[in-house]
Parts: sequence; C-alpha cells; structure tokens
Amino acid sequence: MFLGDPQTFDSLKKLWGLCRVSKKPVLIWVGAGASSWLGYERWADLAKRFHKTFLRADSSYMRIEAAHELDAGDYPAVFQRCLDSDPQRYSSLLADSFGNRPITPVYERFLNALRQIEGVSIVTTNVDEALERSQSRFELVQRTDLARTLTLIPSKTPFIAKLHGTISSVNSTIFSTNDYRKLVSDESYIEVLRSLLTTCSVIFVGNGLRDQYLFDLLAKNAKLLSLFSDGPHFLISAEDRSNLPMSVNVIRYRTDLHTDHRSSILAIELLGRPSVEVEPVTFDHSLRARTQSAHFLSDFYPSGTWTTSNGLLLTKEDGSQTEMLIGPDWSREEIPTPFSTAAYDLAVGLICFDRAFFPIDCVGRVHQFLGSELFWILANEDVLRFVQWEGMDGLVFPVPNSGFGHLATGRIPTLTTMQMITRQLAPSPGMEADAAAKFALLESKTSPIDLSGTLNFADVCNGLFVSPKTRSTLGLSDATPAGQIPRWAAASALRLIHIARVGATCQMLGLSSMKLMPGAAQVAQVAFSAIAGGILANDAASYALTGQFEVVPEDAFSNPDVWKAILAFRETSAGSNLRDYVNKYLLANQGAEIVAAIDASLHQALPPRMLTDARRAMSALLLASNAELGVTPGIWSDVYERWNGPVAWRSRVRARLANYLRERKLGPYDLCPCGSYEKVKYCCQAALEQ
Repeated sequence: MFLGDPQTFDSLKKLWGLCRVSKKPVLIWVGAGASSWLGYERWADLAKRFHKTFLRADSSYMRIEAAHELDAGDYPAVFQRCLDSDPQRYSSLLADSFGNRPITPVYERFLNALRQIEGVSIVTTNVDEALERSQSRFELVQRTDLARTLTLIPSKTPFIAKLHGTISSVNSTIFSTNDYRKLVSDESYIEVLRSLLTTCSVIFVGNGLRDQYLFDLLAKNAKLLSLFSDGPHFLISAEDRSNLPMSVNVIRYRTDLHTDHRSSILAIELLGRPSVEVEPVTFDHSLRARTQSAHFLSDFYPSGTWTTSNGLLLTKEDGSQTEMLIGPDWSREEIPTPFSTAAYDLAVGLICFDRAFFPIDCVGRVHQFLGSELFWILANEDVLRFVQWEGMDGLVFPVPNSGFGHLATGRIPTLTTMQMITRQLAPSPGMEADAAAKFALLESKTSPIDLSGTLNFADVCNGLFVSPKTRSTLGLSDATPAGQIPRWAAASALRLIHIARVGATCQMLGLSSMKLMPGAAQVAQVAFSAIAGGILANDAASYALTGQFEVVPEDAFSNPDVWKAILAFRETSAGSNLRDYVNKYLLANQGAEIVAAIDASLHQALPPRMLTDARRAMSALLLASNAELGVTPGIWSDVYERWNGPVAWRSRVRARLANYLRERKLGPYDLCPCGSYEKVKYCCQAALEQ
C-alpha cells in the first residue's frame, strides 16, 4: 500500500492514467525486484551464495578481498572475483540460478497488469526470461541490438528490451565489475538510453541495488541529468530517493504488510486506469443552485421489514449472462440502534430547515409513513422535494457468482420521473384524475441529477478504492487489483459510492444539510474529501464531530397531532427564525451554535414528554471546516454510544467472506477469489483481521 505523504500523492496523480493521456511513449523499466516475485534471489543473496560456493570449491579464489567487498555491498566486485577464479564454474552457476521457474501468483498479477495497458513498452535489467515468455505481443530486443528500439517507438510497436542481456546467453549478462565498466563506457548504448529517456516517460518498478549501481555509474559519468531530460519519469520505491533529478517523481509504498515489494504492482495497474478517477467529482457548475435551507435524507427506512439489496441477472447480446448487485444490503448487526430513526430525522428536517429532500425511490416510503393527507400538504407547500439520479450504482460481475466485480452505474432501463412515481404510488379507484394532478405536482418537485456526464459515475468513483484510507477503513486488501471489488465487500463499496453521490448532489443543489446512513461518519470523510479535492488530495477536507441530541423513537410520532404541532411551529416567527438561524451557522461552519440551536428547537417544537422518554443516543453533526472546498456544510450521521460504523461493516464483510469461502470449499492457502492472485490468508483475510 502507498504511503500517505504529499510527494507520493502528487506523483500518483501524475501517474494515474498516464498511458491514456501522455503525448510521450511510455516505458516501464522492470528491475530485479520483479524477478524476486518468481523466487529468484535478490542481488545480495545471489552474491553471498556465489561467495560461499567459491570458498569451498576453488583455492585460488581471493576470499579475503571478496569478503570485504561483500560486506561493503560491492556485489559486482564479488562476481568479478568469482569470474576471474573459474569462468566455467561462474557461467554454469549463473545459468543454474536463472533457469525457468513456474509463474507465481504475485508475478501473474504483475503480468496481468502489463496486459491491461495499451501502447506501453518494457526495458528490463533482469536476465531471466519469464517476462518475454509470458508477453508474446512484445517484440524482443537484445542488448546488442538496442538501437532497434529507436525505430520501434515511432512505429508504436511494443517491445521488451533486455538491457543486461539474457541467461540463455550467459556471456551477454551484466553482473561483474568489468561487465558494468564496459556497459557504461559503451557510447552507443548510453546514447540509445539517453534517446529513450528523452523521448519517453519511464516508470521504474522493482528497482533495486543492481539498478542503482547502474545509476551511480552513470552519475559518475556526468550524464545522469542529461539522460533523464524533462520526464515525467516515475520511481516506485519503498525508500526515499532524494538524489534523483526533479523530473523523476517518487512513489513510495509500505513494506510492513508484504516485504517482497508487491505493493508496487498497484501503481502499474493505475497506468491504464482513467485519469478522471483521481480528480474531484465534478458536474456542470453552471447548473449549481445557491445554497438553500434544506435537509437531504439520503436513506429513509421507517420501522418494518425492507429489502435493501437486489441481485440482477443481465443477458448480453451474445447470450452470456452477467450479474449486478445493487443496494446497501444492511444487516441487523450494522444498525446501531434497535429502532428506526426515520421519524426523528424527518422531524429535524421539518423543524430546522425549509425543505426536506429524498431520493425519488423513497417517495412510496415517505407517503406510507406520513399518511396521504400530511404527505400532500407538505408537497403542496413545497416542503417535500425529490431527486432522480441518472442511473443506479451497482457492482457488476462478468460471470455470475464470481468473487469480484467492477463498479458501474446502470442506465437501462431508463425510467422517467412519472414512471418512478407511479411504480410506488397508485390512485384509489375513482380518484385517477385527482391522482394524476398530484403526481404531476411531485414530478415538478423532482430534480433530475446527472453526475456521470460523459463517464459512468461509479467508474469515476473507482479511485476511492485505491486510496489507502479507503482500503484501511473498509478492510480491502492492498493486493486486490485496482478496479476490482470483492463480492463480500460489495455492500460497503456501494454505501461509499452512495455517500459520494449524495455529497455531489448536495453540492449541485446547494443543500445545506444531509442525513447519512448509520455509522457512516468515518467513511463520509473519505468520500467528501474526494469530492472536494480529489481522491489523493494532499489536504483532505477536515470534519469535526459535535453535539449530543435526543433521538426520539418512532412510536412517539405515531400520534398525528405531533406532526400537526411541527407544521404549526414551522408557521410561527420562532420557527422561521430558527430555520434562518440554523442555516446561517451551517454556512459559517460554527458547530457549537448549531448544537444549541437544534437542541433548543426540539424542546420548543416537540412535547416535553417525548424528549423525557426518549432513548439516549448520539447524532453526529459533521462540519466541513473549509467552506471554500465546496463540501456540503452540515452532515448528520446516526451513531449509538459512539458507534464505530467501519468496525461493524468490516465485521459483516468478514462474515460474508467466510461464507463465500465455505460455500466454495476454499481454504486459507487457496488463491483469493478477489482476483489478486494471492493466497486467501495473506490477502482479504489478512486485511479484515487488522
């Protein structure tokens, strides 16, 4: 997983989607670290083994000098001692060290990442032949013919260039001091490298000491700065490399989870992703309304049994089927309170704000909860408003029941606003004409919102799941490839997308407050920071949790007189002043004043008995500290006794993963079905146990 430092985030934003937008050809420089994923020894280990072998086998071997060079990390010098002592033994040992090996899961993920990128070529210092054997679409270029790459680039022919030779021709490999000396003194070789690095953007992955030795020699040759030109180039490394030119952008990753540096593969996967994934969620700002006193209830579930998710089988033109999961898929364990807060949430909206907004698919639930008379009173008075989005966010699985899918916003079938209304509300017999007029009124109170633009909104949100903050919060493995969401994490992923959608909608409509789903406070920080400044914003939007409120149980609102009292309070000057007061302090981001205002308003508008009998709970008001970011100022999220939503969500994800593995008889050492090519124990299971 990437480090969260500003330099890494800035570099990732430049790298993301580079292959799609770069005017320069893109080269991936594959270093020795990639070969270690196949089980080949790293340079230091290889030098130690050669040293031990020659100590035992050859009396002419200069063991004392070699031991000093080994301790100093001068591995080319150790190889030179071995070569000088017995060239035949040296060549045989080298050939045996880099013979063919089976492809490992982590290397397969690396290969798959390369396959997904169009128009990229590869240069490598590795002498093993796994890369060229696995990537048949690339033209193979040996070091002795390196100049041929200069003709392949203009013709857009992808190639793999072997900078340090190949093990099938041991004499061509670069290991010893003399090998490197000849290499860097080869003017034609240096000139080709300079041309490649001048005309291309280069991404260094698997970069180790062996490659650093080459860089050091080039630097001593006073050619490093001219060699790297203006870039942009990228070094994916676990260490800070402060001695590189400004044109080299460093992307650092953690090694505490995986010491073999496999986290660097995620950066390669991002090369071919749409660059829009890392940008702030955008929309047509010319359509943005002025901020208004309005409360958006992002979900609305009165007491009862509700279906919160669905699985759809979709048939493609060729007759094959895909599967799509939609909805937040709530379980009882993820709800912090034993009673519905829908009534209380609506009461807060009516008392403290001019209007209450809902998604259009909630219209039936709101009508059923309020009753027909009260519902139409509020609709006629322009208190109730609705939002219809351009599509439905879901997780699409290319093969039904597969372990991972990708986010998508489904637009088919496209329903009109009237169709959405009539699917949920039906006129009484003989009242069809009256109902038609009322339905037309609701249609006029519904705002169409298109957040996808030219792209799929859910696809745009894919970048959220690369953010280290998101993966840590939701329990996603850092080994899961970019763009893939495991089935067992579908619900959490779709909730996050819904939060981002609600936040962007409130921006567009200028809504001053929103009520989020239970336990969403921490996740909201991720989503709203992405909306404000992009997925990898250096300075995430800051939020503060403030306030203690009484949450009134739903049965206390069963008396229609309570709602009449609320409506009557809205008509008083005190009610009007209160709504102005709340909106004023929301816009000013002054949380303490909001707490006092709303707490006092509830006592004014609701019968004292209701507050006295209310169960104690906590409602958190999230406030954006920087209004310039454009994040909706006031966000409500129900919690119960400091309810930790992500912990509850991860617990449920862990249970879903266990069920999925049990149904398919997969054990901890089987490949993880999330598509990471990693074993379950070290992938999703490990991420959910942190």
